[in-house]
Amino acid sequence: MAKVSYLVNIEKIERIRNQAVREDWSAEIVEDATIEDLDEEAIAVVRKNFGQKFPDKFEELQT
Repeated sequence: MAKVSYLVNIEKIERIRNQAVREDWSAEIVEDATIEDLDEEAIAVVRKNFGQKFPDKFEELQT
């Protein structure tokens, strides 16, 4: 029977660890911001990425 290795290299561990300490900019509320303050290209990128990650919820985003 082949031996399965569950070792993860140090670089991958550090990448995972660093994900936890990054600030989530999307969780912040910007007072007095309106939809006009958002960049249309950025919105398009976020929608595309969201659609790829959550295809079952993508229809909600189109409305």
